This record gives sequence, structure tokens and C-alpha cells, in this order.
Amino acid sequence: MYSIIEPNLTDLSESVLKIWQRVNQFNKFQFQRKNVRVGDLVFLIEDNMPVFIWPLGRITKIYSGSDTLIRVLKVETQNGKGTTFHEDYEDYGVSTKSVMTLNHELKNKGYTLTTDKYYTSPELAEILIKSKTDIYGTLRENRKGLPPLIKSSKVKKGVVLAFQNGKICLLKWTDKKPIHMLSILHSTSMVTVESKKSKSSKLKPAVMADYNNTMGGVDKADQCLSYYPVARNQQRKYYKKIFRYLLSQAVWNAFVIFKKNGGKMRQVEFRMKLIERLIEVTVCNPSTRRGPFPKSEENVVRLTGRHFPSYVDESESRKKSRKCVVCSLKINENGKRVRRESRFECKSCNVGLCVAPCFEIYHTESNL
Repeated sequence: MYSIIEPNLTDLSESVLKIWQRVNQFNKFQFQRKNVRVGDLVFLIEDNMPVFIWPLGRITKIYSGSDTLIRVLKVETQNGKGTTFHEDYEDYGVSTKSVMTLNHELKNKGYTLTTDKYYTSPELAEILIKSKTDIYGTLRENRKGLPPLIKSSKVKKGVVLAFQNGKICLLKWTDKKPIHMLSILHSTSMVTVESKKSKSSKLKPAVMADYNNTMGGVDKADQCLSYYPVARNQQRKYYKKIFRYLLSQAVWNAFVIFKKNGGKMRQVEFRMKLIERLIEVTVCNPSTRRGPFPKSEENVVRLTGRHFPSYVDESESRKKSRKCVVCSLKINENGKRVRRESRFECKSCNVGLCVAPCFEIYHTESNL
């Protein structure tokens, strides 16, 4: 068992998994520093609590800090077609019902959801308020329900234009370009933020500063995983690529849990230890030993029932003797397996066996 940070922030942004295959139409989605051709992609949510995957044509991640855990809830590869949303949200737009479906298990638990402009809307905010969930994030200026003045007004650099409707606060602030924000937590207060690059400071709306701090860890997991890629660009089978991607996420989960429990290794050291342990388990575990006697229902059959030795039938494609499967398990002085032919076999098990003592050993001992 391990401890998990209490519910606090849950953040929504985008990440990309490249999958090349035929689709009805190839569309291009432009992401910051990313240009990808869309094949089969999935929705993904991450936070300090469980993380869910949902199919909707692109990968989306919800973060709550730099070290995040990922839990797979469901994976479908349908390019967004036929995606099943929660029945309570079928009447809403795609962005709203996708967020609410993903967030359904987190309702009424006091979470704060941070979203980017693809998802943020007054419609979503009103639903989340009823669900006792807070929200803030960037906003598109052409969203439905926005006051006309916020679209038409030109705001000078450093000036904030604000609108309030109940708990929902809308802001328009200009830095290098106009930025629209929505929040049900923040007011129009400003904070001083220091720039890491220029070592200078500037005034920003508090909601903008919190948004940058929260979303700053969005690409942390992707960046760390990019150093150890498991997906192959030449992989033609999309389901294999998805499996490799999820395997990579599972390793990241293990590393994050290891660190949260006091582990001091770097990721490369952790991965090497994991590989060594997997090899050790595979080699040393008798249940994984490859041989003529897999532990399956066939073993139950050979240890029960009525078995009698009989001569090997000769045919054009088969000689009068067969390799004894019990003798072949033995190792000689040179470290090689013994090969011994026998004229007898068990027709019920369809294996060659020496009459004594191999026939009795094979049908009475379970651990061969």
C-alpha cells in the first residue's frame, strides 16, 4: 500500500501519441511544438489521484504537479467515433461532456480543475459549480455565453478587463497578445511574478500566475518518458504501439510511487533495476520455465485417468521409436540435455516414454 496526496488540483491539457494508419480523412492538429497526423488516439487524465484514459481522437492529460500517476480506465481506438459518454451529459457539447465524463468519479470531492482553452467554457463552469468542483483556465473568445464586450474591447498591455456573473469571473488581459481566462476561484487581483529567463518581474492576474504554475508540469512526464522511448516509429500494428505506450506509462507510475515512498534512484537506475528484476523472475521462477510440461490442464490429465504403455506405431513419416520426454529433462556431464529413444509411448498423452521408470514418473509426479 502507498499513500496518495489528498484531492486538490486536477489539470487538463494535451499530449500526443503518434499512430499511423488509414483513416477516413487525415487531419492535422497543431499543438505547441508538436505537429502530428491524427490516427487512433486516446483521452488521458492524470493527477495525484487516479488517472483515466478515454477515447476521443487525441491524447489529453490531466496533471496535478510534476510527478503524476496514471491509471488506465478504458482504451478504445475509434478516432472519436462511437465514443460513449456518460448519459448525464449527452445533451452538452463534445468538450463539456468529455470533461464531465472523465470527471464524473471526482464529483462532490472538492477538486479544482484546471483546463486549457479547448475545454474551458461558461457552460462547463456552471455544471462544475453544481458538482462542488472548482475550475479555472484559459478561454476562447468565441465561446458561447461570453459578453459581447469581452470580444470587441481592445485592452492595452498590462490592463485587465473583468466580468462577474455569480461565481464565474471572466478576465481579458494583454501581455504579448490578448489572453482570456475563466475562474470561479479568483478575483481581479494582481500578483508580481519573476521571470526566470530575464530575471525581471511583472504584474499578472493571480489566475494567470496560478494557471502557469499548475500547468508548468504538464509535459514533465512526457519529457521524462521521451528519454526512454518504447514505441517504434516503424511499428505498423497500432495496438502494439498503444501497448508499448501504456507499458511506458506503467513504468513511470512505478517510478513515481518508488520516489513517493522515499526512493532515491534516478529514473535510469530504476529502469535498470526493474529490468534486472524482471529477468531474474523470468529465469528463476519455475512456473515460467519453458519445456514440454507447461503447467496447464494437460498436466491434470496426465496425473489422472487410465494410462497404459503401448508400442510406437510405425508409419512412412514416423519411425518405431520416440524421444522419451522424461529422459530429455536430464542433463549430462557436458551440460547438455540427454536424448534417449523409446519404443513405447502413452497414447492418451501422446508422448514417448521409457517403460521404467519414466512412465511411472511422468504420470505420478507433478513438478517435472
